[in-house]
Amino acid sequence: MLIIRQEQMDEFTKFELKKFEDSMVLHLRQDLSEKVEGLPGEDLRDIIQRGISVAEEHGIQIEDDVKRYIDLMFILGEDFDTSEESIWAGELLKKEEMEPEERLSKIFDLLEGH
Repeated sequence: MLIIRQEQMDEFTKFELKKFEDSMVLHLRQDLSEKVEGLPGEDLRDIIQRGISVAEEHGIQIEDDVKRYIDLMFILGEDFDTSEESIWAGELLKKEEMEPEERLSKIFDLLEGH
């Protein structure tokens, strides 16, 4: 039987988190370049890390959904979930009767005018 110690799990988690951050940096630099232009890599990673934490507070934990949440941070503003300008998005994020993926899809639909 294979036994994985907590220290090993912690290292694996750090590795996976770093891999996700790397892919987000690449994605943002390619797909939202106008939003991240001139932003140093360290600052970009800080925002991504905050996004992961805040997404989790909203019950968003699936990798693709976290990615979409971070995208919204750059599209609507880093504090879009609490900002007066995007109160509608913050309200949608609070709808517990909807799955996180549904909430994010609804926000993107509204942004696209659907």
